Amino acid sequence: MAKAALRGAENFRFFADLAPQARDGQSLRGPSQLNVTSRVPIGPVGVITPWNTPFMLSTWKIAPALAAGCTLVHKPAEFSPLTARLLVEIAEEAGLPPGVWNLVNGLGEEAGKALTEHPDIKAIGFVGESRTGSMIMRQGAETLKRRHFELGGKNPIIVFADADLDRAADAAVFMIYSLNGERCTSSSRLLVEAAAEGALKTLADAGQAGGLDFAFEDIRFEPPIPAPEKIICVGVNYPDRNEEYRDAQPAPAYPSLFVRFPGSFVGHGAPLVRPSVSNQLDYEGEVALIIGKAGRHISEARALDHVAAVTLANDGSVRDWIRHGKFNVTQGKNFDNSGSLGPWLIPFVEDAQIADIELTTRVNGEVRQKDRTSRMIFPFRRLLAYISTFTTLTPGDIILTGTPTGSGARLDPPKYLVPGDVVEIEAGGLGELSNGIVDEARA
Repeated sequence: MAKAALRGAENFRFFADLAPQARDGQSLRGPSQLNVTSRVPIGPVGVITPWNTPFMLSTWKIAPALAAGCTLVHKPAEFSPLTARLLVEIAEEAGLPPGVWNLVNGLGEEAGKALTEHPDIKAIGFVGESRTGSMIMRQGAETLKRRHFELGGKNPIIVFADADLDRAADAAVFMIYSLNGERCTSSSRLLVEAAAEGALKTLADAGQAGGLDFAFEDIRFEPPIPAPEKIICVGVNYPDRNEEYRDAQPAPAYPSLFVRFPGSFVGHGAPLVRPSVSNQLDYEGEVALIIGKAGRHISEARALDHVAAVTLANDGSVRDWIRHGKFNVTQGKNFDNSGSLGPWLIPFVEDAQIADIELTTRVNGEVRQKDRTSRMIFPFRRLLAYISTFTTLTPGDIILTGTPTGSGARLDPPKYLVPGDVVEIEAGGLGELSNGIVDEARA
């Protein structure tokens, strides 16, 4: 962060040196005419910046706006409000008049949308993903806003035959590995001119010599969404799962729903806890949707527009406690640390990511559950439309979409989880969620 702050200071210095020229026009002579241009501030500028390297990336957009004589409204990412506030305080302490540089915090769907649609904002500067850039273009089209975007990233590094290989190696390592590659300016591949003999090995050796900041085994995975407002779970959503009940009933007309509390989940790699009051801890592998855009009465056609990401879940259940109530399952679904979420969030981009993927649950390497999401009784779109009829879905809400047949309780004889077991849940493109089992520590 210290280096990013220094780079941000350099950006301000660079554009400050250009400020005296900001209103200089140009005179272009043609054969029979003289073209004269003049420059004036366009008015208030909106700047939307991401969470990573908040000092440096913010200054790339803020410094030129100020140098051109424009006021600005900065909306930082939800995860970096303090550094944005600090930047404003530093600028005002240095002599920038209050009200020139303004700050607004909030979710992109609310604060960002209000900024990009506001008629008094004349231009938008944005750094982030291409999908969000498209949304900003649509929102600003009504008022013909000017735009300056840095989108997508993942450009190649190209090394030519006459390059200084030591400098090229330093640049390649920084551009590919810094910030774990999670930035719009990161590079995803390295192209070396064929004539640069030996260059590829030199660059590869430099990358391997960099070392890791943290060993993988030192990383502790937490649930990807630490404090969701709602965790809504779907029961009986695969055909064979419905047949497990052996009640001769057809597939239900509406989804069966229940809720879980955040404290009932752990992250990838953390143990699930078998409670002291029961020996019937069971597994249920599921695909989970993470809501990114608020909505109520969402249509099926637009339902997936409200999904930000996808992850995996183990809807761990304490079977005998599920049956304590006549018509509810809350007790058995909410023991502390009885389920898991993770290992990470996969950004949702298109239907094909989840429309027909195989979902598999293994216990100690033995396949216990396997089915495909295309066979769900209530598809993803239907679930979101149905749930949003009675509650507003908000960003960060988690929807567990149901488990296939094969849970331990349904085997003959039942096979419940015991300490030392390892449960692995896997789905195409989403990774693998793995958790061991331990007994609850007695007080």
